[in-house]
Amino acid sequence: NLALLSINSIQRTLTDPDPETRSLSLKALSDIKIPSLYPVVLHSLKKPITDVSPLVRASVATALLKLYREQGNELRDEVLTLLKDLLADANPQVVSSAVILLKEAFPTSLELLHGHFRRYCDILPQMNDWSQSYLIELLIKYCKTFLPRPMVIDACNNSQSLQLPDNYNEIPFPVYDVEFHPDLKLFLCSINALVYSQNPMVVVSISKALFQLTPPQTFKDSKIAHALVRLITATKNQEIKCVILQSILLYSSMDPTLFLPFVKKFYLLPSDSLPLAVNKLKTISVLVNETNCKPIVSELKYYIKTSTNPKIVLESVNTLGVCAQLSDGWSFHIMKWLLSHVESPTSQSSAVMDS
Repeated sequence: NLALLSINSIQRTLTDPDPETRSLSLKALSDIKIPSLYPVVLHSLKKPITDVSPLVRASVATALLKLYREQGNELRDEVLTLLKDLLADANPQVVSSAVILLKEAFPTSLELLHGHFRRYCDILPQMNDWSQSYLIELLIKYCKTFLPRPMVIDACNNSQSLQLPDNYNEIPFPVYDVEFHPDLKLFLCSINALVYSQNPMVVVSISKALFQLTPPQTFKDSKIAHALVRLITATKNQEIKCVILQSILLYSSMDPTLFLPFVKKFYLLPSDSLPLAVNKLKTISVLVNETNCKPIVSELKYYIKTSTNPKIVLESVNTLGVCAQLSDGWSFHIMKWLLSHVESPTSQSSAVMDS
Protein backbone atom coordinates (compact mmCIF):
# COMPACT_ATOMS: atom_id res chain seq x y z
CA ASN A 1 0.00 0.00 0.00
CA LEU A 2 2.85 2.38 0.78
CA ALA A 3 4.43 1.58 -2.59
CA LEU A 4 1.13 2.27 -4.33
CA LEU A 5 0.92 5.66 -2.61
CA SER A 6 4.45 6.37 -3.86
CA ILE A 7 3.44 5.48 -7.40
CA ASN A 8 0.48 7.84 -7.18
CA SER A 9 2.80 10.64 -6.10
CA ILE A 10 5.25 9.91 -8.90
CA GLN A 11 2.48 9.66 -11.48
CA ARG A 12 1.42 13.21 -10.69
CA THR A 13 4.86 14.45 -11.71
CA LEU A 14 4.40 12.93 -15.18
CA THR A 15 2.48 16.09 -16.07
CA ASP A 16 5.19 18.43 -14.78
CA PRO A 17 6.11 21.22 -17.28
CA ASP A 18 9.82 20.28 -17.05
CA PRO A 19 10.68 17.35 -19.37
CA GLU A 20 13.64 16.34 -17.17
CA THR A 21 11.27 15.96 -14.23
CA ARG A 22 8.93 13.83 -16.32
CA SER A 23 11.88 11.71 -17.47
CA LEU A 24 13.14 11.20 -13.91
CA SER A 25 9.61 10.21 -12.88
CA LEU A 26 9.64 7.42 -15.46
CA LYS A 27 13.01 6.21 -14.21
CA ALA A 28 11.72 6.19 -10.64
CA LEU A 29 8.62 4.21 -11.63
CA SER A 30 10.65 1.60 -13.51
CA ASP A 31 12.95 1.12 -10.51
CA ILE A 32 10.12 -0.03 -8.23
CA LYS A 33 10.82 -3.77 -7.87
CA ILE A 34 7.40 -5.01 -6.74
CA PRO A 35 6.00 -7.57 -9.22
CA SER A 36 2.36 -6.96 -8.26
CA LEU A 37 2.72 -3.30 -9.24
CA TYR A 38 4.35 -3.89 -12.65
CA PRO A 39 0.98 -3.66 -14.49
CA VAL A 40 0.41 -0.27 -12.88
CA VAL A 41 3.87 0.90 -13.90
CA LEU A 42 3.35 -0.40 -17.45
CA HIS A 43 0.05 1.48 -17.69
CA SER A 44 1.86 4.65 -16.58
CA LEU A 45 4.28 4.32 -19.52
CA LYS A 46 1.62 4.30 -22.24
CA LYS A 47 0.75 8.01 -22.19
CA PRO A 48 4.34 9.40 -22.08
CA ILE A 49 5.11 7.50 -25.29
CA THR A 50 3.47 10.43 -27.12
CA ASP A 51 5.15 13.11 -24.97
CA VAL A 52 6.37 16.18 -26.86
CA SER A 53 9.88 15.77 -25.40
CA PRO A 54 12.26 13.24 -27.03
CA LEU A 55 13.97 12.85 -23.66
CA VAL A 56 10.75 11.57 -22.09
CA ARG A 57 9.96 9.23 -24.98
CA ALA A 58 13.49 7.82 -24.82
CA SER A 59 13.04 7.26 -21.09
CA VAL A 60 9.93 5.20 -21.86
CA ALA A 61 12.12 2.75 -23.84
CA THR A 62 14.61 2.48 -20.97
CA ALA A 63 11.80 1.89 -18.47
CA LEU A 64 10.26 -0.79 -20.69
CA LEU A 65 13.59 -2.60 -20.86
CA LYS A 66 13.81 -2.63 -17.05
CA LEU A 67 10.30 -4.04 -16.81
CA TYR A 68 11.00 -6.68 -19.45
CA ARG A 69 14.13 -7.82 -17.61
CA GLU A 70 12.04 -8.33 -14.48
CA GLN A 71 8.91 -9.89 -15.97
CA GLY A 72 10.00 -11.23 -19.36
CA ASN A 73 7.30 -13.00 -21.34
CA GLU A 74 4.52 -11.94 -18.99
CA LEU A 75 4.70 -8.40 -20.40
CA ARG A 76 5.93 -9.37 -23.87
CA ASP A 77 2.89 -8.38 -25.91
CA GLU A 78 2.41 -5.02 -24.16
CA VAL A 79 6.11 -4.12 -24.42
CA LEU A 80 6.20 -5.18 -28.07
CA THR A 81 3.25 -2.93 -28.93
CA LEU A 82 4.93 0.10 -27.34
CA LEU A 83 8.29 -0.79 -28.91
CA LYS A 84 6.77 -0.59 -32.40
CA ASP A 85 5.71 3.00 -31.72
CA LEU A 86 9.16 3.88 -30.38
CA LEU A 87 10.91 2.38 -33.40
CA ALA A 88 8.75 4.55 -35.66
CA ASP A 89 9.71 7.73 -33.78
CA ALA A 90 11.28 10.47 -35.89
CA ASN A 91 13.84 11.52 -33.28
CA PRO A 92 17.28 9.77 -33.28
CA GLN A 93 17.49 10.00 -29.48
CA VAL A 94 14.28 8.01 -29.12
CA VAL A 95 15.31 5.52 -31.78
CA SER A 96 18.62 5.04 -29.94
CA SER A 97 16.81 3.88 -26.82
CA ALA A 98 14.30 1.82 -28.81
CA VAL A 99 17.11 -0.03 -30.60
CA ILE A 100 18.66 -1.03 -27.26
CA LEU A 101 15.27 -2.34 -26.14
CA LEU A 102 14.91 -4.28 -29.41
CA LYS A 103 18.40 -5.78 -29.19
CA GLU A 104 18.06 -6.78 -25.54
CA ALA A 105 14.44 -7.97 -25.49
CA PHE A 106 13.58 -9.09 -29.05
CA PRO A 107 16.90 -9.76 -30.88
CA THR A 108 15.32 -12.21 -33.33
CA SER A 109 12.34 -10.02 -34.24
CA LEU A 110 14.10 -8.51 -37.24
CA GLU A 111 10.78 -7.98 -39.02
CA LEU A 112 10.29 -4.98 -36.73
CA LEU A 113 12.93 -3.21 -38.83
CA HIS A 114 10.83 -3.46 -42.00
CA GLY A 115 9.97 0.02 -43.16
CA HIS A 116 12.70 1.59 -41.02
CA PHE A 117 15.86 0.15 -42.61
CA ARG A 118 16.70 3.05 -44.93
CA ARG A 119 15.79 5.72 -42.40
CA TYR A 120 17.96 4.04 -39.78
CA CYS A 121 20.89 3.98 -42.19
CA ASP A 122 20.44 7.74 -42.67
CA ILE A 123 20.22 8.61 -38.96
CA LEU A 124 22.88 6.13 -37.78
CA PRO A 125 25.58 8.84 -37.39
CA GLN A 126 23.17 10.90 -35.24
CA MET A 127 22.56 8.14 -32.70
CA ASN A 128 24.57 7.68 -29.51
CA ASP A 129 27.65 5.46 -29.60
CA TRP A 130 26.30 2.38 -27.86
CA SER A 131 23.09 2.44 -29.85
CA GLN A 132 25.15 2.65 -33.05
CA SER A 133 26.91 -0.58 -32.10
CA TYR A 134 23.61 -2.28 -31.24
CA LEU A 135 21.95 -1.12 -34.45
CA ILE A 136 24.86 -2.19 -36.66
CA GLU A 137 24.70 -5.68 -35.13
CA LEU A 138 20.95 -5.84 -35.82
CA LEU A 139 21.32 -4.54 -39.36
CA ILE A 140 24.01 -7.14 -40.11
CA LYS A 141 21.49 -9.87 -39.26
CA TYR A 142 18.78 -8.04 -41.20
CA CYS A 143 20.95 -7.83 -44.34
CA LYS A 144 21.89 -11.50 -44.11
CA THR A 145 18.25 -12.50 -43.64
CA PHE A 146 16.34 -10.27 -46.05
CA LEU A 147 18.78 -8.85 -48.63
CA PRO A 148 20.47 -10.72 -51.49
CA ARG A 149 24.19 -11.29 -51.24
CA PRO A 150 26.58 -9.21 -53.35
CA MET A 151 27.32 -10.52 -56.83
CA VAL A 152 31.00 -11.15 -57.57
CA ILE A 153 31.83 -10.75 -61.27
CA ASP A 154 35.02 -12.01 -62.91
CA ALA A 155 36.85 -8.93 -64.22
CA CYS A 156 38.48 -11.02 -66.97
CA ASN A 157 35.23 -12.58 -68.11
CA ASN A 158 32.07 -10.63 -67.36
CA SER A 159 29.91 -13.63 -68.18
CA GLN A 160 31.15 -15.44 -65.07
CA SER A 161 29.66 -14.38 -61.76
CA LEU A 162 28.49 -15.84 -58.48
CA GLN A 163 26.97 -14.80 -55.19
CA LEU A 164 29.38 -14.03 -52.37
CA PRO A 165 30.37 -17.45 -50.90
CA ASP A 166 29.95 -18.33 -47.24
CA ASN A 167 33.67 -18.72 -46.61
CA TYR A 168 36.06 -15.78 -46.82
CA ASN A 169 38.55 -17.14 -49.36
CA GLU A 170 36.30 -19.11 -51.72
CA ILE A 171 36.05 -16.57 -54.56
CA PRO A 172 37.69 -18.27 -57.58
CA PHE A 173 38.40 -15.07 -59.53
CA PRO A 174 41.84 -13.43 -59.03
CA VAL A 175 40.38 -10.04 -60.02
CA TYR A 176 36.70 -9.23 -59.69
CA ASP A 177 34.06 -6.53 -59.54
CA VAL A 178 31.22 -6.42 -57.04
CA GLU A 179 27.57 -5.48 -57.38
CA PHE A 180 25.71 -4.66 -54.15
CA HIS A 181 21.98 -4.51 -53.58
CA PRO A 182 21.04 -0.79 -53.21
CA ASP A 183 19.93 -1.23 -49.59
CA LEU A 184 23.09 -3.12 -48.67
CA LYS A 185 25.16 -0.43 -50.37
CA LEU A 186 23.29 2.22 -48.37
CA PHE A 187 24.10 0.42 -45.12
CA LEU A 188 27.79 0.04 -46.02
CA CYS A 189 28.04 3.74 -46.89
CA SER A 190 26.44 4.70 -43.59
CA ILE A 191 28.93 2.70 -41.50
CA ASN A 192 31.94 3.93 -43.48
CA ALA A 193 31.34 7.35 -41.95
CA LEU A 194 31.81 5.82 -38.48
CA VAL A 195 35.05 3.90 -39.05
CA TYR A 196 36.99 6.30 -36.83
CA SER A 197 34.42 6.42 -34.04
CA GLN A 198 35.80 7.00 -30.55
CA ASN A 199 33.75 4.06 -29.28
CA PRO A 200 35.75 0.84 -29.82
CA MET A 201 32.64 -1.34 -29.94
CA VAL A 202 31.26 0.69 -32.86
CA VAL A 203 34.45 0.04 -34.83
CA VAL A 204 34.39 -3.68 -33.94
CA SER A 205 30.75 -3.88 -35.08
CA ILE A 206 31.66 -2.16 -38.36
CA SER A 207 34.46 -4.67 -38.90
CA LYS A 208 31.95 -7.50 -38.42
CA ALA A 209 29.62 -5.93 -40.99
CA LEU A 210 32.39 -5.58 -43.58
CA PHE A 211 33.71 -9.07 -42.87
CA GLN A 212 30.33 -10.80 -43.12
CA LEU A 213 28.65 -8.78 -45.87
CA THR A 214 31.41 -7.86 -48.32
CA PRO A 215 34.04 -9.76 -50.36
CA PRO A 216 37.68 -9.84 -49.21
CA GLN A 217 38.85 -7.07 -51.53
CA THR A 218 36.21 -4.66 -50.24
CA PHE A 219 37.18 -5.50 -46.67
CA LYS A 220 40.84 -4.97 -47.49
CA ASP A 221 40.25 -1.67 -49.30
CA SER A 222 38.31 -0.25 -46.36
CA LYS A 223 40.11 1.62 -43.57
CA ILE A 224 38.93 -0.80 -40.92
CA ALA A 225 42.33 -2.48 -40.34
CA HIS A 226 43.95 0.86 -39.54
CA ALA A 227 41.00 1.83 -37.32
CA LEU A 228 41.23 -1.38 -35.28
CA VAL A 229 44.98 -1.02 -34.77
CA ARG A 230 44.55 2.62 -33.71
CA LEU A 231 42.17 1.52 -30.96
CA ILE A 232 44.76 -0.81 -29.43
CA THR A 233 46.84 2.18 -28.38
CA ALA A 234 43.96 4.64 -27.90
CA THR A 235 41.87 2.44 -25.61
CA LYS A 236 42.87 1.99 -21.97
CA ASN A 237 40.36 -0.68 -21.02
CA GLN A 238 42.17 -4.04 -21.12
CA GLU A 239 39.02 -6.10 -21.68
CA ILE A 240 37.98 -4.01 -24.68
CA LYS A 241 41.51 -4.30 -26.05
CA CYS A 242 41.16 -8.08 -25.81
CA VAL A 243 37.92 -7.95 -27.80
CA ILE A 244 39.62 -5.84 -30.47
CA LEU A 245 42.59 -8.21 -30.63
CA GLN A 246 40.34 -11.24 -30.92
CA SER A 247 38.73 -9.63 -33.96
CA ILE A 248 42.15 -8.80 -35.42
CA LEU A 249 43.31 -12.37 -34.82
CA LEU A 250 40.28 -13.73 -36.69
CA TYR A 251 40.76 -11.41 -39.66
CA SER A 252 44.52 -12.03 -39.73
CA SER A 253 43.99 -15.78 -39.84
CA MET A 254 41.90 -15.25 -42.99
CA ASP A 255 44.28 -12.76 -44.60
CA PRO A 256 47.60 -11.98 -42.83
CA THR A 257 48.38 -9.15 -45.26
CA LEU A 258 45.64 -7.01 -43.67
CA PHE A 259 47.70 -6.29 -40.55
CA LEU A 260 51.26 -6.94 -41.71
CA PRO A 261 52.15 -3.20 -41.79
CA PHE A 262 51.17 -2.94 -38.11
CA VAL A 263 52.98 -5.96 -36.66
CA LYS A 264 55.01 -3.82 -34.22
CA LYS A 265 51.77 -2.62 -32.65
CA PHE A 266 51.37 -6.13 -31.26
CA TYR A 267 54.64 -6.13 -29.33
CA LEU A 268 54.09 -6.56 -25.59
CA LEU A 269 54.01 -3.67 -23.13
CA PRO A 270 54.66 -3.87 -19.36
CA SER A 271 51.09 -2.69 -18.72
CA ASP A 272 49.49 -5.49 -20.77
CA SER A 273 47.27 -7.90 -18.87
CA LEU A 274 47.86 -11.63 -19.31
CA PRO A 275 44.92 -12.21 -21.72
CA LEU A 276 45.98 -9.18 -23.75
CA ALA A 277 49.60 -10.34 -23.93
CA VAL A 278 48.56 -13.85 -25.00
CA ASN A 279 46.31 -12.46 -27.75
CA LYS A 280 49.11 -10.23 -29.00
CA LEU A 281 51.52 -13.16 -29.20
CA LYS A 282 48.95 -15.26 -31.05
CA THR A 283 48.47 -12.43 -33.53
CA ILE A 284 52.22 -12.15 -34.05
CA SER A 285 52.40 -15.89 -34.75
CA VAL A 286 49.89 -15.39 -37.58
CA LEU A 287 51.68 -12.36 -39.05
CA VAL A 288 55.29 -13.56 -38.89
CA ASN A 289 57.04 -14.25 -42.23
CA GLU A 290 60.54 -14.30 -43.70
CA THR A 291 60.55 -10.51 -44.10
CA ASN A 292 59.72 -9.54 -40.52
CA CYS A 293 60.99 -12.63 -38.71
CA LYS A 294 64.32 -11.20 -37.48
CA PRO A 295 62.96 -8.38 -35.27
CA ILE A 296 60.12 -10.58 -34.07
CA VAL A 297 62.50 -13.33 -32.96
CA SER A 298 64.53 -10.74 -31.05
CA GLU A 299 61.39 -9.54 -29.28
CA LEU A 300 60.34 -13.07 -28.39
CA LYS A 301 63.77 -13.87 -26.95
CA TYR A 302 63.48 -10.78 -24.77
CA TYR A 303 60.06 -11.87 -23.46
CA ILE A 304 61.37 -15.35 -22.67
CA LYS A 305 64.38 -14.00 -20.79
CA THR A 306 62.63 -11.24 -18.84
CA SER A 307 59.03 -12.24 -18.26
CA THR A 308 58.06 -13.48 -14.80
CA ASN A 309 54.77 -14.94 -16.01
CA PRO A 310 55.09 -18.59 -17.12
CA LYS A 311 52.10 -18.33 -19.47
CA ILE A 312 53.67 -15.44 -21.36
CA VAL A 313 56.94 -17.34 -21.57
CA LEU A 314 55.15 -20.44 -22.85
CA GLU A 315 53.21 -18.48 -25.47
CA SER A 316 56.44 -16.74 -26.54
CA VAL A 317 58.11 -20.14 -26.97
CA ASN A 318 55.14 -21.34 -29.02
CA THR A 319 55.42 -18.27 -31.25
CA LEU A 320 59.15 -18.93 -31.63
CA GLY A 321 58.16 -22.41 -32.81
CA VAL A 322 56.06 -20.82 -35.55
CA CYS A 323 59.08 -18.74 -36.58
CA ALA A 324 61.21 -21.87 -36.68
CA GLN A 325 58.87 -23.37 -39.28
CA LEU A 326 59.63 -20.61 -41.80
CA SER A 327 62.93 -22.12 -42.94
CA ASP A 328 65.68 -24.57 -41.99
CA GLY A 329 67.93 -21.62 -41.14
CA TRP A 330 65.49 -20.17 -38.62
CA SER A 331 64.76 -23.63 -37.24
CA PHE A 332 68.47 -24.26 -36.55
CA HIS A 333 68.99 -20.78 -35.07
CA ILE A 334 65.99 -20.94 -32.73
CA MET A 335 66.66 -24.50 -31.59
CA LYS A 336 70.28 -23.61 -30.82
CA TRP A 337 69.20 -20.56 -28.81
CA LEU A 338 66.58 -22.47 -26.85
CA LEU A 339 69.04 -25.23 -25.96
CA SER A 340 71.65 -22.72 -24.81
CA HIS A 341 69.02 -20.91 -22.80
CA VAL A 342 67.98 -24.13 -21.06
CA GLU A 343 71.61 -24.86 -20.16
CA SER A 344 72.03 -21.44 -18.49
CA PRO A 345 68.48 -20.61 -17.53
CA THR A 346 66.73 -17.93 -15.58
CA SER A 347 64.48 -19.37 -12.92
CA GLN A 348 61.10 -18.67 -14.49
CA SER A 349 61.69 -19.26 -18.20
CA SER A 350 63.73 -22.44 -17.71
CA ALA A 351 60.98 -24.05 -15.67
CA VAL A 352 58.53 -23.39 -18.47
CA MET A 353 60.80 -24.66 -21.21
CA ASP A 354 61.79 -27.72 -19.20
CA SER A 355 58.12 -28.60 -18.87
